[in-house]
Amino acid sequence: MTSLHIESMSLTSTPVPSQITPKMNAGICLVEAVDEVLEMVGEQVRPLVYGYLENRFRLAKDQIPARPGVFLTAISSLFGAASKSLEQNIVKRFYAKMGFPTGSTENLSLRTMYLQLQQRSTESKSHVRWI
Repeated sequence: MTSLHIESMSLTSTPVPSQITPKMNAGICLVEAVDEVLEMVGEQVRPLVYGYLENRFRLAKDQIPARPGVFLTAISSLFGAASKSLEQNIVKRFYAKMGFPTGSTENLSLRTMYLQLQQRSTESKSHVRWI
């Protein structure tokens, strides 16, 4: 695969949202965010990545929210060091889709974001639906 150049985004601090509404479907937002970030890499890249996920990791696109660890492993094996930039951009897009303020995602991984959102949804009466 050719070398990838992911545009760095100028960001500020991103707080984890304190209120999560029951109508938010985080799973759909996450898959959409992944789609958009892969589209940034290149139009032809997205179907190749999804094919790789399915063939090598048995991970369908709609299973990404339920298996974020497998997704991160797959992306890391495919993109190497560039996977961190992809992950940060996915987190940023995810927050935007959920309607939360976006800011610096440099120290916030997809895994951490997922755990924090699950914790917040457990603390409130609302919940995040991942699938």
